[in-house]
Amino acid sequence: MTPTFARTAEADRAVRIVAAKGSTAHAIVLKCDQEPFENPEVTLAFKLLADRRKLVDVVLAGRGTVGNDMFGKGYQYYPDGIAQRERDVAEARSLLRKAGVLNKTLSIYTSSVAAGFVEAATLFAEQAADAGLRVKVTTGSSETYFKDQLTKGVMGSHRSGAMTIPTYINDRLLTGSNFNASGWRRKGFDATFAEAQSTTDEAERGALYGQLQRRIHDEGGLLVWGHPDWLNATAARVRGVSAAPPNTLDSARFDKVWLA
Repeated sequence: MTPTFARTAEADRAVRIVAAKGSTAHAIVLKCDQEPFENPEVTLAFKLLADRRKLVDVVLAGRGTVGNDMFGKGYQYYPDGIAQRERDVAEARSLLRKAGVLNKTLSIYTSSVAAGFVEAATLFAEQAADAGLRVKVTTGSSETYFKDQLTKGVMGSHRSGAMTIPTYINDRLLTGSNFNASGWRRKGFDATFAEAQSTTDEAERGALYGQLQRRIHDEGGLLVWGHPDWLNATAARVRGVSAAPPNTLDSARFDKVWLA
């Protein structure tokens, strides 16, 4: 269910909302293989422009947690000790002026394929304007969006359901990944990932994945602004449905469901 529909449904005593907290990720991808995001300072500037709390409050109706430019908050291998990135329009403007980007119009490619995509892109464009930046929102076909976004726009809307952090990196952040929408291609990053996968010592493997996540946070093209709750609804008589993230072992366990 969308957050706004869930809010309406909650008023009905015949309906019960089942919410798995912060179990997915919403982001804006910044294409690091295209101008101006080939410059890491421009990428950082855009991350500093995002008012993440407002995005969560408006786009997700408050049903989610603020993101920190890394996938998998709360999952195994999500690093501790990385300060939450806060909005800093003055610093962002300084970086953009230095890079000569302020007078350019940049395009963010989005679609109605997922709830909140167009709203988040539009709100972020307004937030970017606070630094004197022009961001044009372009809406594409929902049927072909995830394929089209690989070639259209220098930014794009992005979401991911629950999966392990190594799976996410393998599918979306390696040089040869088929769904590398952010254009993040770094041979050293690939090598560290391969080393982590082949490391049998749990502590050493965790340290390597933490190193990868920190690099994504500092240099990567993921502006992860929020982690939405996974919202489902049942009739009030339906019992046994657990608040589990999608695609996990406890999700959709209808064998445990009964009518009261």
